[in-house]
Amino acid sequence: MSLNKEIATNREHALNILYKIIKLAKDPDFIEYVESEILNAEMAIKEIDKAELIKRVVADYYNRTIDEMMVNNRKLLPVKMRQIAMNILDIHTSMSLSEIGNAIGNKDHATVLHSKKCLSNWRDINDPRLLEFNQIEGIYLKRLQKISLIKGES
Repeated sequence: MSLNKEIATNREHALNILYKIIKLAKDPDFIEYVESEILNAEMAIKEIDKAELIKRVVADYYNRTIDEMMVNNRKLLPVKMRQIAMNILDIHTSMSLSEIGNAIGNKDHATVLHSKKCLSNWRDINDPRLLEFNQIEGIYLKRLQKISLIKGES
């Protein structure tokens, strides 16, 4: 089980416990606090799901596995794949730079900043990688929309 899936599973378990506690609580301030924590945890789970979806979309686009994308080396294709995934996460989630780095190969926030700068440079010089980024982002948004429709989310 990947770390992100393990975190999501543990959070879901914690949410179930919090829901049980809130039913027993009598203090309105405590209830409000727990409800706030539940909302934060639910949002975090959704962000993890988005990270997994983005990794899958990028890997599929390049006909590679997620493991091939996450391999810790500086070969051109895996680096480009990680940069694209990091930028899509940055644009379409509320994850911090550190959270994005952790989701994409345990990289630090500086690596994510560098990826953002690369995307900006691609835009400045109309690099062919920008077309790939735009295509992958479009595929991600279409898949996300389909998943939201299936789950009945708005």
